[in-house]
Amino acid sequence: MKEIKFAELKNFNDSESSVMTGITPDCTVEQVDNFFHETGFLNDSQHVTDLYHLSDNVKGEDGRSDILVVHSGGECGNPMARIQLNCRGFGLKWTSDFIDNYAKDYISR
Repeated sequence: MKEIKFAELKNFNDSESSVMTGITPDCTVEQVDNFFHETGFLNDSQHVTDLYHLSDNVKGEDGRSDILVVHSGGECGNPMARIQLNCRGFGLKWTSDFIDNYAKDYISR
């Protein structure tokens, strides 16, 4: 999986990306794409196109494990699905919210 620094998140917006929190970087684009379609987060015309592991958390390998998910097709298919995923224990954040709420956990800002 590709890596990205926290400071680079500012180059992404909520209509083209989201952040999955607390997930190991061994998942594939196809797995996340299938999961997002099964849960209704993305509609049929939208797809996950890339995954990036956030590499610069302050605790190194003992710290956070978060993944930037890049998707195509414009606005997310169903924002309510994101809320339902969070209620079921999956951490799925809008990229802008993740930047605001988790900056203290990363070296680059």
